[in-house]
Amino acid sequence: ISISVSKKQDSSSMKLSSDVKETVESLEAADSGLHIEIARDSADSIKSSLLDVAQTMVLAVIISMIIIWLFFGDIKASLIVGSSIPTSILVSLILMTRVGFTLNVITMSALVLGVGMMVDNSIVVIENIYRLRGRGIDPARASVQGARQVQGPILASTLTTVCVFLPMIFTTGYTRQLMLPFAMTITYALVASLLVSLTVVPTMSSVMLRKTKERS
Repeated sequence: ISISVSKKQDSSSMKLSSDVKETVESLEAADSGLHIEIARDSADSIKSSLLDVAQTMVLAVIISMIIIWLFFGDIKASLIVGSSIPTSILVSLILMTRVGFTLNVITMSALVLGVGMMVDNSIVVIENIYRLRGRGIDPARASVQGARQVQGPILASTLTTVCVFLPMIFTTGYTRQLMLPFAMTITYALVASLLVSLTVVPTMSSVMLRKTKERS
């Protein structure tokens, strides 16, 4: 006997998989002659996607830190920019949870695409802060001024990118079911990266860039 169990539109594949496995175990425990074998579990592909995103995030952090280090020659600046990626992803996941989105292939793909964009704002902010520190301005003042001077350009850049994905919200039918979570997840990632670049990055810079040498 073959049985297929499908989830509802608004439910989670991971939760369904867990519930089915618990039911299978209880049924087999109640009947020693019963054997149930799970032939295919869609949650496995989601777990694989989660692992891919985690690996992508780690690689993105490492590569970004290396590039920043090559440009600035300062490992502290690399650490500050590198920290913006996991922080932005965490904020994105919180926003996704608040609106009822789950981790699936669509939203995970959006996060993978968004990882490359998350460091853009932080790089612009840290570069300006580093420039002001090189002129001899104290860390706290350089951090505040550095973020304030570029907040307009990075806001405009973020909104421009978000506007590319917003039209997907107005689609209908099956296309909307697919594209709405994708578009909104990228939007959350970009908004999170903007917030992080204007809050976390200046705060870390004011502490970690205290001994930056002046340069011409």
